[in-house]
Amino acid sequence: GRVAFAQAALEFRRWIFAKTTLYAHERQCWTPVGDRPLAEVPQLKELLAANQRNQCQMDAFVAECERQLCACLRADTLPSVALCDAIAVAKAKAVEDSIWFVNRLANEVGSYALMAGSGFDKRDFLIGCKFAEGDTRVLMQKIARDRMRQFGANKVSAAELAGQVDAETAQCAALAQALKQGGGAAA
Repeated sequence: GRVAFAQAALEFRRWIFAKTTLYAHERQCWTPVGDRPLAEVPQLKELLAANQRNQCQMDAFVAECERQLCACLRADTLPSVALCDAIAVAKAKAVEDSIWFVNRLANEVGSYALMAGSGFDKRDFLIGCKFAEGDTRVLMQKIARDRMRQFGANKVSAAELAGQVDAETAQCAALAQALKQGGGAAA
């Protein structure tokens, strides 16, 4: 289910960006030196490019999660904890990024987003994706909690971490240290 909701959010985003990009290329804006398409306004142009980069990354990540999950299903095996986490991350990231990019797009195209038929009136679909198969905020909190528990169970000291860790372990160490200094529990 989470893979399906990640894909659904990405497809909605792809659809609304395609529809709006077409409009933005046709819509002419006045400038002192002559008209130019709305799509050439720098902030919209950059948003369209940033969306395309993120969309490609998310499509690839979600597709890889789906590929690995399908392999488990064909082999009649349970997915690993790492794959379950990756699927949760894919769902949360695809949905949250889609909400963010679609909202930014609405802000950039102004009144077009308010027009009937623009598609922006269907943005609630993304909110449905956010809460389906687990609220993305709760999923992210669970993943963070589990990482901190795993980190705490490994009893890795800051000295052992020096120069030998990935970014996630370094973040866990920094959070554990901050919690320790603040009187909280690290795991």
